[in-house]
Amino acid sequence: MDQDIDPRHIIDVAIVGGGPSGLGTAYGLREVDARVRVFERSADVGGRTETIRLDGLPINVGALFVYVGTRTEQMCAELGIDWLPVEPETLGIHYAGKTVISTDSEELATSLPLSSQARDDFVRVIRQMRAAYSTYGGKDMIGSEELASLTLAEFLGPLDPEVVAIVEAAVIAAVVGRPDELSAQYGLRYFASFLVHDQASRGLITDGMQEICRSIHRRLPDDVVELETSVESVELVGGGNWRLQLRRRDELKHCIARRVVMAVPGPHVADIVPSLPAWKVDAIARVSTPSALSLAVVVDCTDRPAWEDIFVIFSVGTMFQAITQPQCGTAFLPHAANKTYFMLYRHHDPVDTIRGYDTETLTNQFLEDFYTVLPEARGRVLGTYLRRWEACFAYPGKDRQSALTDVRAEVGTMYFAGDYTSASAGIHGALTEADRVSAALRADLLSDGRSPASADGG
Repeated sequence: MDQDIDPRHIIDVAIVGGGPSGLGTAYGLREVDARVRVFERSADVGGRTETIRLDGLPINVGALFVYVGTRTEQMCAELGIDWLPVEPETLGIHYAGKTVISTDSEELATSLPLSSQARDDFVRVIRQMRAAYSTYGGKDMIGSEELASLTLAEFLGPLDPEVVAIVEAAVIAAVVGRPDELSAQYGLRYFASFLVHDQASRGLITDGMQEICRSIHRRLPDDVVELETSVESVELVGGGNWRLQLRRRDELKHCIARRVVMAVPGPHVADIVPSLPAWKVDAIARVSTPSALSLAVVVDCTDRPAWEDIFVIFSVGTMFQAITQPQCGTAFLPHAANKTYFMLYRHHDPVDTIRGYDTETLTNQFLEDFYTVLPEARGRVLGTYLRRWEACFAYPGKDRQSALTDVRAEVGTMYFAGDYTSASAGIHGALTEADRVSAALRADLLSDGRSPASADGG
C-alpha cells in the first residue's frame, strides 16, 4: 500500500518533537524548498522550555536560564528576545535544620553546623573549585578537556560524609547528575559558578524561556507545525521511507516521510522507534536523562526586601535539593506588585515514583520543607504549580564523549537531535544539535535537487 502513495504526498522531513531541537531543526531548513513537518503532542511548542503564568508572573518550570556565550544567547539575539542579567551575590545552604546565607562561601562553610573535619573539607572544596573555575576561564572551561574523563567526585577527592551529603545535593540541583557520574569538566562549569557567585554567566528571558520556541514557531510557515499530534510509532517501509503512526486527539492517521528527525528526550526514542538497531539503543542508554520535579512558589514579598539577596539555597534532608529565586539582581528590582517566586527542585526519582505522586500531598510536603528553610515564607504563599518531568535534562557523564559518535549517527535516513546528542547539555546543547542536523539535512536535500527557498520559507 505504501508504495502506491503519490510522491507529492510524501513529507521530505518529519520532525518528532516541537521543543528547541525539533523547532531549531525546522528553523534551519526554512530556506530550503522542502516539505517539513514538526509533530508536537502538546497544545503548544516548547518542550522543556515550558513557561507558565502563575499569579501574573511568567515562570520557567523547565529550562531556567540563558547562559551567556552559548547558542541560546545567540538565538535570542537573532530572534529579538530580551533577557535580563541574573546577578547573584550570595550562596545559601540548609543543613541539619539550619539555613545559612552568605556573600562569602568560605564564611558560609564555617557557619554551618559541621564537625571540624567536615568544615575543613568543605572549605577545601570551595577553594579547589574557585581555583579551577579561575584557571579554566570560568564557565567557558578553556583548556579543560582532560577533566572530561574524570568524574567530579574523583576531581574533588575523599570527603567527610557530611560534606559528601552537601556536595551531592548541590551538584544534583545545579547540574542534574551526581558527583560520581558527572564529568568534572561539566560539573565545574555549573557548580563552581554558584560557589563564586558568577554574575556574568546567566540571564532570564523577560517573557520566559518558552518564548524561544514560540518565536521560532512564528517564523515558520503556518503548515509546518502540527500541535496536539502525537507520534506513536515510526517504522521503516519500502523505498527507504518511514511510516509515522500519528494520533491527533482521538483520530489515528499516518504519514510517509523520506527523512525523520527524532527530537524527543533520549529515553523516549526507542519507545517510538522499536526497530532501532541494538547499537543505537545502547548508545542512547549511555546518556543519562533523569527525572525531575519542580515546584513554583509565588510569595508576597511586601516588607521583605532581604529576600532580594537570595539566589540559590542548596538543601540537605528536605524534599528538594535546592531553592532558587531566578529574579536575582538589580535588573529585577523592585519586584512587580511586591511579588517574587522561588523554584524548588527535586531530581532523580524513579519514573514510576514520579508518576505515582499525588499532586496535592507532594505540594504540601514541599511547602512544609520550604517553610523549614525559609520560615518567614509561611503565610505569604500566593500560588503554587508542580511540574513532573519523567525525562528532564541529559547531562555529560565522564564517558559522554566516547558515546557521542554512536548517539549522533544516523540510522538510514533517520537523524537524532537533542541535549542527549550534544557535547554539552541543556537548551544550548539542543539548539546546537539542531544546527548540526539541519546542516546535514540541507546538504542532503540540496543534493537531491531541492532549491533554496526564500528566507520566509516560501
